[in-house]
Amino acid sequence: MLHTHTFKTFLLLALVMISSVFLGACRKYPDGPSISFIPKATRVSQTWQATSISRNTIQEVTIYENFSFNFNSNGSVAWTTQLAGEDPVVRNAQWELASVNEELKLTFDAANSPNGEERLLFMEIRRLTNNEMWLAYFWEGDEWDVRFEAN
Repeated sequence: MLHTHTFKTFLLLALVMISSVFLGACRKYPDGPSISFIPKATRVSQTWQATSISRNTIQEVTIYENFSFNFNSNGSVAWTTQLAGEDPVVRNAQWELASVNEELKLTFDAANSPNGEERLLFMEIRRLTNNEMWLAYFWEGDEWDVRFEAN
């Protein structure tokens, strides 16, 4: 009887340890979430409004009237930036998940690229939930860290 109880306790502890290792490995992005049952592409496919904008470690959210992404499930994206008191700039591109779903890849055609050539932009996904998306990327020589909330 004692051996059966000890063996069951051992199995339970082993199961808990193995489960915690596998659940910890489910964390795809550095800042979470730990686990989600909603596909990544579905979570991305919505309109996102910036709540925090850091360029080269300087917080710049207050100088923007609008900084948003509208990711569509058909693979198109509209990126809108608008400095306070200025007209909005909208860049259209195609998007897809890249690098085993750890990055967003934006492909700008020549007409929507600042330099008139097709351009790729890879954005590291730091966090992706239904309501939050944090991205880190380099754009036009600057390092950006932008946090978004779903609209």
